[in-house]
Amino acid sequence: MIVGPVLAGLLLRPLGIGALIALDAASFAFLGIMAWRTQVSTATADEPVNTRTAESGFRLLRRLHLMSLIILTWLFFFLYGPVEVALPVYVAHDLYADAGLLGTYWTTFGIGALVAALITGTLRNRNIRRVTLLIVAGWGACLLPFVFAPVGVTLVCFALGGLIYGPFIPLTYALFQSSTTGAHLPTVLAARSAIIMVATPLGTAIGGPLVGTIGAAQTLTASGAATVLLAVLTGLIWTRPARDKDADDRGKSKGGSPAFKEQSQPDQKTAGKLFSSYR
Repeated sequence: MIVGPVLAGLLLRPLGIGALIALDAASFAFLGIMAWRTQVSTATADEPVNTRTAESGFRLLRRLHLMSLIILTWLFFFLYGPVEVALPVYVAHDLYADAGLLGTYWTTFGIGALVAALITGTLRNRNIRRVTLLIVAGWGACLLPFVFAPVGVTLVCFALGGLIYGPFIPLTYALFQSSTTGAHLPTVLAARSAIIMVATPLGTAIGGPLVGTIGAAQTLTASGAATVLLAVLTGLIWTRPARDKDADDRGKSKGGSPAFKEQSQPDQKTAGKLFSSYR
């Protein structure tokens, strides 16, 4: 993610597009062969499989606190999809630059994401839902300048976008871990992956016609604006149950609990015994 885009930009001119893609395919073939040759234990576990637990992943996701996170993640990745289509067109058509600049954009993003991965652990004591919303809004804000800002500004914004986006996946996984039990966690994460994996490809498919209609820079900015709006709307939805809960808690504390009322108002017989004992 960091070295690869720069290396592709440097090798594009001497090798050409066809040879560069063939080299990339050969590298994946080599990795596939090495993975195939890796020895894997085929021993089966002695413990029986709990089919009820294994089949409950999608049912568990229907809980409100998990489904809202799934919807947020799906839409976030969907809105990212057009970026992968628009950025190359933006570099080639709007900036009249070569693949080296495109590699620089992705390298700055990768450096920002690497730095974010190193500091993600410091966010574990924060309000993770709030940090997640700030990440979504921050990434969207980094895309807004593409329609009017010069190259230097957009490079800085893209690097900042990588820094902001980096902790998103680890933090959302932490939210899933805190929302379900250890026995259900593997099936819940598998169901999450089955839903989320189509979001970015679908966004990329829509990004092509969108770039052809409104332009590359406008697509990048529109993606950012929609992402910021997504964060705002999700924040309103997430804070409404919290406000209702706080209102209920304030009502209970003002009225007092029944048990406290019964204990704080003893009957006359008990009061007489207490008074005679003090005498």
